[in-house]
Amino acid sequence: MKKYIMKALIILLAMVMLANSVSYAKGEGMGEPHIGKNYVPISITNQKLMYVTQDGHVAIRGRFTTSDGEMFYYPTPTIINNLSDVYALSESSVLENDTQYVIKKDGTVWKMESERPTDSHDFVFSQVAGLKRCVKVAVGYNHAIALLADGTVWTWGSNTVGQLGNGTNDDCYTPQKLHTLKNIIDVAAGNRHCLALSSNGSVYAWGSNSHGQIGDGTYTGNSEAENNDKNTPAKVENIENVCQIATEALLSIALTSDGTVLQWGIKNTGLQGIYMPGDYILLPEKVSGLESIVAISTSRSRALALTKHGVVWHWGMLTIIPDALMDPPELVKNVPKSVAVAAGSSYVAVAEDGTLWMWGRDYSLPDKELMQIDPNYHEVTCIVGKDELPEKAVRLIPDSLIGPSPWAVSEVNALYARKAIPFQLTMNFQAPIRRDEFTALMVNVYELAKGPVPPSSSRFTDIADSAYKAAIERAKAIGLIDGTSATKFTPGGLITREQAAKILCNVVSKVEGIESKAKGLPRYIDNAAISYWAVDSVAYAQENKIMLGSNTGRFNPLNNLSREEAMLVAERLIVQYGW
Repeated sequence: MKKYIMKALIILLAMVMLANSVSYAKGEGMGEPHIGKNYVPISITNQKLMYVTQDGHVAIRGRFTTSDGEMFYYPTPTIINNLSDVYALSESSVLENDTQYVIKKDGTVWKMESERPTDSHDFVFSQVAGLKRCVKVAVGYNHAIALLADGTVWTWGSNTVGQLGNGTNDDCYTPQKLHTLKNIIDVAAGNRHCLALSSNGSVYAWGSNSHGQIGDGTYTGNSEAENNDKNTPAKVENIENVCQIATEALLSIALTSDGTVLQWGIKNTGLQGIYMPGDYILLPEKVSGLESIVAISTSRSRALALTKHGVVWHWGMLTIIPDALMDPPELVKNVPKSVAVAAGSSYVAVAEDGTLWMWGRDYSLPDKELMQIDPNYHEVTCIVGKDELPEKAVRLIPDSLIGPSPWAVSEVNALYARKAIPFQLTMNFQAPIRRDEFTALMVNVYELAKGPVPPSSSRFTDIADSAYKAAIERAKAIGLIDGTSATKFTPGGLITREQAAKILCNVVSKVEGIESKAKGLPRYIDNAAISYWAVDSVAYAQENKIMLGSNTGRFNPLNNLSREEAMLVAERLIVQYGW
């Protein structure tokens, strides 16, 4: 990252005095962050663009239409005066639905009502009952899906084809929990279908299967016998290690941790298109021409992909004219090096200096409304410039509902800036860290110091379902970790503090080429509780101020290490050795 981003982080921490979440994270085998629409607070619906500013306010640009058809135009980003302390905005790939939700820092969800705004830019918002500690909302044609900080999924709205996923086809307009899903880290909503991403990299789909968007090899035909819609979540088979999901109206898209993009459903959802089953992608297939992708975003009929080098690609329907299909993907020209993308009726890239660039349809003034092809459809325009930074710029790192504790904020944000935090660890910082998660973190630290570790394999027979399988195999190959037996790693097991100290010292030995030997014994009042094989590692970590005990003088060797503790010691390790 440029020096500006680091300075902005420091300013933000000093001004806000809040724990910030990590919105960018390193992918398996990749040295760049996963950064995308669902982790950058930007929302583009049918007629308007909105984004969260660094001070927690929301700016609106474009056209706002009331329920009685009255239109209000905002040609430049305008702050909504009666809205503050905002964490994130809902996303939607369905242009026919202009519904907008906002998530506040206290975890509550508020709907932006279609009522007339005041001359001072006050809008009407109503709270959605039943949702607490929400981290994401996605909106379909007439339904919505929410992800809570505890990994649970809630849905509400129309349910004609089972898009609520609750086992019925009955509409329900109050949020209801889907008890069949747990440990979810991302959600997406298409026209009448939904996706959910589990922490182990698996994807679940439900709702309409009219064009194969469930990804099970079937589609729904015209007869009852051909009804293959799903009203409960079904695992999408034969894909793994997924780190982000997105939907077009009738298409499902997944980004895997090796930078591959997969899609299934119908990919040319033009406004006037007529499709036959031969046009459907019934099973996930790779999008050709895309490599080293770190983020994806979708609109009704077009998708964006961001590479680890900050380059933006797009594919899908180019215009509203039928058959104007970009396949394979094409490069978006004249966009500066970017760190995030968002798609809707228009398309946005966030440059690494925090400026905001837009291209596509423009609803900001009546004479800019594009009913046909615009000759400047691809023109890239800066809509938030450097003169508006940093106070009113789009916020790259949202304040977190579930961020690290105050004592860990500095180290976690520093580790974020190094792009060293695995994607699935960017929430629930106080949760105990698992063996596979800690291993992935340590591999990232090792790679910061020594460079990428080649792919490898191991004798572990129980890691196939772990999102960190590749990291575990690489860690074993370079000698960072051992299994719980010759063939078992127990990836879902929790890691103790003394085990973590041992692995930290292994990293030091392998990177520095030295024996991480302590000068003496640990200086804790519970030394006797430390296992014999960990005594020297605990002492070395203490001597070098990498891993310390509590303020009561105890090390608590058998206590489980939390995610934020793991990130703190990882950053201390990097600083201590200048990696």
